[in-house]
Amino acid sequence: KTANASSHPPSARELVPTLKGFLNSALSSGTHKLYQRASGTFTAFTPQFFSLDNLELPISMPLLAFFISYLHARKLASSTIKSYLSAISYLQKLEGLRDPTQAFLVNKLLRALSRQGSCDIR
Repeated sequence: KTANASSHPPSARELVPTLKGFLNSALSSGTHKLYQRASGTFTAFTPQFFSLDNLELPISMPLLAFFISYLHARKLASSTIKSYLSAISYLQKLEGLRDPTQAFLVNKLLRALSRQGSCDIR
């Protein structure tokens, strides 16, 4: 037993802050900020082009393909687009869902973006 051990095991509710703390510390602060920016961009993108008012999981591969095209149209670098997809991948995996960023079409789109050598003009 440790010095802080209590006589009763913690409840699930008491463990939630610890779990959230672990998940937050799994990412660097820079990655956390990038993932928040990516999520915000995706959340703003969906109602502009689709009848989705909020982020619905799982994210479909066709929706993801349109998002990649949208980011490219906004002149984001392929490396930035890949970082945004990493955020989507992370979110899907946290929920125990299939990762649409690994789909064949998505990989081909990313390869095409890399070959075009887009430049980030933000």
